[in-house]
Amino acid sequence: MVPEELFSLALGLVPPWLVDHVTFTVEEKRLDLHINFPKGSRFACSVCGEECPVHDTRDKAWMENAKASGLPPLVKVTYTLMNHWDGILRWFESQITNGILEGFNSLLQSAKAKARGYRTHKNFINMAYLILGKLDLRLPT
Repeated sequence: MVPEELFSLALGLVPPWLVDHVTFTVEEKRLDLHINFPKGSRFACSVCGEECPVHDTRDKAWMENAKASGLPPLVKVTYTLMNHWDGILRWFESQITNGILEGFNSLLQSAKAKARGYRTHKNFINMAYLILGKLDLRLPT
């Protein structure tokens, strides 16, 4: 039995989890176990319980190369991608954007500008309900 299989059994790992490789350094008295899963593995979603693919398993070495290139536009794009990586991946799973919230914000900001401010927070909240609630205030005919 190879050490990877032995440690997988000893740790009680169940597929798709496995010990990828084992490193033992006698001088440091250190044992490193690298746990991984095969490419294409699916895991239970924490929200719905459905089996879902894992997206963030790609090697991001290209990002390091882009940062080291010294080309300012490429470096800027790389940092933007790194800062928003989780959100970008989340969009591919949910297909949900914050466009609706941005639209609501625009409506509220324009209402605030038209009124040149509100005397109390309660008045502003009431106006938000009137604008965003799409209430039908027409008299019955």
